[in-house]
Amino acid sequence: MHPRSSPAIFTAADFAANFATDSAADFAADFAADSFAPATARQASSWPRAVANQGNAAEGAAALDMLLARQKVWRAGRAPLAATCGEPTGFAALDALLPQAGWPCAAVTELLLSHPGVGELSLLMPTLARLTTQGGTVVLIAPPYLPYAPAWRAAGVDLSRLYLVEANPRDALWAFEQCLRSAACAAVLGWPMHAEVQVLRRLQVAAGSGDCLGFVFRERKHADNPSPAALRLECVRAASGSARGYAWQVRKCRGGYPSAVTFAITH
Repeated sequence: MHPRSSPAIFTAADFAANFATDSAADFAADFAADSFAPATARQASSWPRAVANQGNAAEGAAALDMLLARQKVWRAGRAPLAATCGEPTGFAALDALLPQAGWPCAAVTELLLSHPGVGELSLLMPTLARLTTQGGTVVLIAPPYLPYAPAWRAAGVDLSRLYLVEANPRDALWAFEQCLRSAACAAVLGWPMHAEVQVLRRLQVAAGSGDCLGFVFRERKHADNPSPAALRLECVRAASGSARGYAWQVRKCRGGYPSAVTFAITH
């Protein structure tokens, strides 16, 4: 079998059929086999409710200690914790601005844009290339433009590990959450440009459950609104002389304080 020369494209109905019958292991096997069973009917689905499991006091204390160690809870008045366990962005200057020295693992990163196509994918390419060459699966949920396969291949992305889901906005949110939660994906990218904070909270919980990197692209007008995302980067105008004209400003970072320094891709 020859390596695939373009991303595999599926519809939300394909995902509905598989998630209705497959376990996470089955879903991972489907990805590895590059096949999905054809959907025979659109199945209504409801997002599962998150249920908090409250143990005894000792178990609760242990769980809290674990959350503090993983920087999932911030203690007011305490200095930021030392950088740990981030997924390297591929840009040393950007890693230096982030408390975990990279993208927060098992969490959602929110990228705030004036409009799609300002270089947001260039920011993620080093990470996506590394994940796919290591055998990880990357899924794009309803991107606004069809990915140009030669450019992704030139950036080092293994196209045999890249999948694209075509869906309407409502189905795209469902597919986004399921992919994050499945534990079969290394990273999932979605464009819910107008999603409300409740939707982001669901995606954040799903990313934690599936130990997955989630990247959410939203309009910049949401920058002043609260967000459950572990990391928020806003695309801003770069200083004069920048090759691309845009830079990235850290608006929120779990485990630390946002830096006033911006990061621009210079190559």
